[in-house]
Amino acid sequence: MIKTININLSGIVFNINEDAYSILNNYLSSIRSKFKNTEGGDEIIADIESRIAELFSEKLNGSRQVIEIKDVESIIKILGQPEDYELEEDDDDNYTQNNNYKNKRKKLFRNPDDKMLGGVSSGIAAYIDVDTVWIRLLWLLLFFGFGFGFLFYIILWIVIPLAKTTADKLEMRGEPVNIENIEKKIKEEFEDIKDSFTKMGEHARNADYAKAGKKATNAIGQIIDILITILGRILKFLIKVLGIIFIFIGIVSIPAIIFGLSMAGTLLDDIFYGGSIFDIFSPIFNSPIQFYTAAFLLILVIFIPLSLIVLLGIRILTRKSRISALMLVILTIIWFAAASGLGAIAANTGIDHKEDSSVTQRETLKINSDTLIIKAINNNYSYGDLLDYDDIAIQKVNDKVEIIFDKPNLNIDPNSDGKMVLKIIKKAKGRSKHDAKERVSHIKYNYTINGNTLILNDYYSTEVENKLRGQKVNLKLLLPVN
Repeated sequence: MIKTININLSGIVFNINEDAYSILNNYLSSIRSKFKNTEGGDEIIADIESRIAELFSEKLNGSRQVIEIKDVESIIKILGQPEDYELEEDDDDNYTQNNNYKNKRKKLFRNPDDKMLGGVSSGIAAYIDVDTVWIRLLWLLLFFGFGFGFLFYIILWIVIPLAKTTADKLEMRGEPVNIENIEKKIKEEFEDIKDSFTKMGEHARNADYAKAGKKATNAIGQIIDILITILGRILKFLIKVLGIIFIFIGIVSIPAIIFGLSMAGTLLDDIFYGGSIFDIFSPIFNSPIQFYTAAFLLILVIFIPLSLIVLLGIRILTRKSRISALMLVILTIIWFAAASGLGAIAANTGIDHKEDSSVTQRETLKINSDTLIIKAINNNYSYGDLLDYDDIAIQKVNDKVEIIFDKPNLNIDPNSDGKMVLKIIKKAKGRSKHDAKERVSHIKYNYTINGNTLILNDYYSTEVENKLRGQKVNLKLLLPVN
């Protein structure tokens, strides 16, 4: 039987066996002894304890809840003994040694020491080892060029944790989190604070702040503190509400999309003409592979942000859910690749509208009467064998699928040569003039004459293989004057 002790490190309670506690206690005592008379010593000790607590947490899991001697010895090996480090301002060897550790194990944090908004840009720059200015230029490009840069920045602001402790800041730059570097970092921060106060003092000596200082009373200071506290609580409440909204959006949207996709094929098959989903969208896409690829990429473009929104909501509410930096980078790359793929498919389809062609068919009408009656006949479609898209429909006739277009335009103009003429003007688009002209030749339009009655079809059609590429039919009826 081994005796265990409960200890509190940086606000976290650990269960440690007695022998391991003895080693840890001696180690912490030597650290306190080294830094007790050092400027910023309390902060150095607090950061070291925080780092030890973090390492302990990584070693524990569901099956093991007690810190053992090997765990303490492993942590001492990582951090090093206090007597091993004598930090001097001109010690170039230490700097070189630290540099060799850089980029060994970086973590993605927001950088509070170099920020314009949330420190996202400088944190990413430290993680991938580039100048911060390039990341900020990239955000400007995403915002002004694509329009979603600001929203994506806010998402990263919420997802990426802030580098609060010295250990976080060292890990952000890929430097080893040991006693030497923690001491060095805190001393650097104290020097920065000293410089800031020195500059403030010099500025104060050159300006007349005496009168302004007399006007600032304790009551005003208290009011400001109260207002800041109230605003802070309101902001925390609004952030919690935002988290609930994010979770709700994800919980509602993701199942709804999955259900809609699973039911789409069945519904379309039952309601319309019994074709596949591709039959419905075939007039738009050039091939089944293009359609299914676009559908897959669209799922990625929709589901990746929705999944991140859910994780954001959980993190806002619980502060426990945390997506790794590597996974975030991978998902971001996948999302951009999927969005780029959709853009490429859209561009490929858009090229089919590059050129246009028009053919005019001139028909002289032989009607022996001074009165002309014009009628339009309906295509008489019904659900079950026709899919209706308002002015465009798809009909399955025998083994062929046709696109049906409603209501060709009809214009009536006078004709000075005394003849009754019907002009049928057919138009279509294509990647080239030849493609466009080929599509025009496949447009079908019919009319009939019965006595003095001109019967016009109120639709025109083309086979689905010709796709939806700007097909149009305009009718121009030329009638003799008087």
